[in-house]
Amino acid sequence: MKRAILPFFFLASLQAEPVTLYYDETSPQISFAADDLEIALEKRGFDVKVSALGTLGSHQENPFVVLALDDNRLLLDSLDKADGDRVEPLADQGYALRTTRDGVSGYWIFGGDETGAMYGGLEIAERIERHGFAERYNEDHEPYIAKRGIKLNIPLDSRAPSYDSDGDSAHFNVKHMWDLSFWHEYIDTLARYRYNVISLWNSHPFNALCSIPEYPDTALPDVHDYDGLVKKMTMEEKVAFWREVFDYATDRGFDIYWFNWNVYAYGANGKYGIEDNPRNEAVKEYSRKALYAFLKTYPQIDAFGVSAGEHFAGFPAADREKWMREVWGEAMLDYKRDHPEHGFFFIHRFLMTDITPIADHWNDFPLPWDISFKYGVGHMHGYHNPDFIYAKGVMRGLDDHNKKTWLNLRNDDIFYFRWGDPEYARKYVINFPVKDRYLAGYYMGTDGYVFAKTFSYQEKYDNLNNRLEIDKHWYNFLIWGRMGYDPKTAESFFIEQLAERFPDINTRRLYNAWKIASNIFPTVSQTICRDNDAQWWVEGCHSKFGYIDIERLLGFAPQPGTPVHSIADYAQLVSSGKAVTKTTPLQKAEDLHSLADETEFLIRDLNASDGSELYLLLNDMRAMANASRFYAEKIRGALYHKLGDKKKAISSLEKALVHATEYADLASAVYKDQHMARHNPEGKNSGIKENKFTWAGFVEGARQDLEIAKSKRQGRTAHLKF
Repeated sequence: MKRAILPFFFLASLQAEPVTLYYDETSPQISFAADDLEIALEKRGFDVKVSALGTLGSHQENPFVVLALDDNRLLLDSLDKADGDRVEPLADQGYALRTTRDGVSGYWIFGGDETGAMYGGLEIAERIERHGFAERYNEDHEPYIAKRGIKLNIPLDSRAPSYDSDGDSAHFNVKHMWDLSFWHEYIDTLARYRYNVISLWNSHPFNALCSIPEYPDTALPDVHDYDGLVKKMTMEEKVAFWREVFDYATDRGFDIYWFNWNVYAYGANGKYGIEDNPRNEAVKEYSRKALYAFLKTYPQIDAFGVSAGEHFAGFPAADREKWMREVWGEAMLDYKRDHPEHGFFFIHRFLMTDITPIADHWNDFPLPWDISFKYGVGHMHGYHNPDFIYAKGVMRGLDDHNKKTWLNLRNDDIFYFRWGDPEYARKYVINFPVKDRYLAGYYMGTDGYVFAKTFSYQEKYDNLNNRLEIDKHWYNFLIWGRMGYDPKTAESFFIEQLAERFPDINTRRLYNAWKIASNIFPTVSQTICRDNDAQWWVEGCHSKFGYIDIERLLGFAPQPGTPVHSIADYAQLVSSGKAVTKTTPLQKAEDLHSLADETEFLIRDLNASDGSELYLLLNDMRAMANASRFYAEKIRGALYHKLGDKKKAISSLEKALVHATEYADLASAVYKDQHMARHNPEGKNSGIKENKFTWAGFVEGARQDLEIAKSKRQGRTAHLKF
């Protein structure tokens, strides 16, 4: 068969329209954004030519994109000549977007610094991918919160665990901490979401990451997970590895912070007279030398943070502060005297201490330093305006000593299911303490779970294991990063993101369903919660002591600041005939039923093929809807049990058991049971994994709730007031 010969004008029409991309290839941040721009342009069918900024002429024949800094006078003059709106000096991380139509379409991106230019380039790349060159942009942006971070409890090695590394997630992820491809993908993704701090938390990282000259036998070459040797590495190779990771993060605009807990000496215990006991003089000198060597080895570290616990063996707060000032404080000063060119600062966690002993020992510390506070304690998915920071007197202390605080946003709530409510995050961020006076920044993460690589999918979905957790939970991480940069980010932005990810469905409907489903667990914790570590995991109705039955639940209370009566307090009001002044647990139970109904209504017509991301998301939502009904009936059952209304308690808890079974069936169809680090009665980092969370055990717990109610003698029934 002869091939048809097409006329020249038809062949020409098939050629891609050329676009020129102007940027400085010597800037890693800008080059990263330029790569995304090039990909976006090519997806839209453009033929991309890359040119240096200095080659931009006064006349352009084809569409173009300019990516530069706001101090480039020549380019600002070129923008002016093309009738583009003036760009005023921009803040760090800020960017300006301009459009000109001087014969051809031009997009101009100016950054207040290289990171700002990167963010602007990434923003235009997203918009080009959605709209091509059809839109006009004339807008300026700057960060609402300057430092937006991730908290990662990093399991470096079985010999160098993080705090609570006994769970399956930590055990599985040791090997990934030593994989450059993991870090490249992880860092790139977080940069696109507008994070700019990576905080790494480990009980005693020093001798796993560098050699300590005075203590050569404490070095931990190679990498061991909990099954044995994972990777052969000399200490020199380890140093080269982490320097490359830190340099890569710097090239995406990140600061690197390290935190430790005290007093730990993994790998050094029993050597050189060292014991991980604060009364041991050898561990003080060793720790001081270890931090000095660590900072000297990694000048990319921007901050070092400490905890006044969890291993201080009965030391009072003042003695803890004295120990840390003499050890970590002097180590930092020793290093700074020898390396004045290295700018870094100190972060002191507000944990197992108070502002007075902190100030007594650190106010004269000559390096910059901040406080860090667990803003919602362990539960960022609770009430959008928690008042711990006020109740604990932190704000008064900041005023008294003219300090700022980091907010540690702890997610000890949701590990399995996909969360996504931009409006909750918006309210949460806007309600932070006055940012310009009190706020140094925030970092978001967990204790007892490692959001690194996925591992918990059932065998049927095993192809989804060994992928980034922040890809599975992409919407969650995107929301908190973007809202931290700009809490005015429009609802339409998130709907567009969903449309790109799920192009074949009604994404407005999906947006609303996801938002409503994501309000379920916060609504539960607004009614029943325990603040401290390992005392409340809402996905599993679990704590370090196991399943939380209705008797124990009566000791729970709403997250502080939430205008809701606890179950026990409400029962007391009812019994005494006193007035109700807050939302009641029964009203919250009704809210939970409504959230479940609304979620299921909105997703009823959304369908997806088994194993697809959308299928798994919809399954998560259906599971959360059943969890919502379970908790609604459990709250009712616990209240009736407290009031002595046996018949109503049994009726509610029978319904709770049905919903618990449906919840567990949906969850276990996708997710495995797992050992949870915070639920280990043998002690932290014991190497013994106990108290495994199982979906079957969850259902058995709901069954035991019913048996507890059945075993109680009927009492006098009080009249309930809504």
